[in-house]
Amino acid sequence: MSWIVGSIDENDPRAATISGMISDLGWCINSYGQIEYLVADLLWHAWKMPNYSALSRKLPMGLDGRAKLLRQLLTHPGPLTPYSADLGLLMDRLDQLSEPRHMFVHGHTTFVHTPTGDAALMFRRFIPPEKGGDWTKYEGIVRPVQLREARQLWCIFASTAQRIIGSVYVELGLEKIGRVEP
Repeated sequence: MSWIVGSIDENDPRAATISGMISDLGWCINSYGQIEYLVADLLWHAWKMPNYSALSRKLPMGLDGRAKLLRQLLTHPGPLTPYSADLGLLMDRLDQLSEPRHMFVHGHTTFVHTPTGDAALMFRRFIPPEKGGDWTKYEGIVRPVQLREARQLWCIFASTAQRIIGSVYVELGLEKIGRVEP
């Protein structure tokens, strides 16, 4: 395996593969960020509703914590009750996709390749311990086709989250959209 450090030489035959993989990685991370914001914003709006105003108003930094908080909120009767099944399914899907996202964002990434042209991104990451345990070092290889598939999954997931949460906003009148003056 060879290592490339620094900028990509456009004349290098691997440049297109590297750029494509970095682009796909960026799409995955951006899609996650979109969902992270949407869940936080939905919680923010919910806390303004009388049914949910007494619940915890500590917004966790990570989406995993925000999803847990949204699940808790959905156990209380209120305006979000009719949407609890869809929002619950959305959070379940998030659970399934979170671990690869943690690797993409919190890991060290290296482009690796063989002389025959096989290429991949190697991710290395430290996984926090369970209570009383030790840290674990994880290494994983993701090939271009796997990253393209991940990009498709994340983009579809972000679009679905936007549709579901967007319909909640519209139906409950949570956000009034008006004309923005230039």
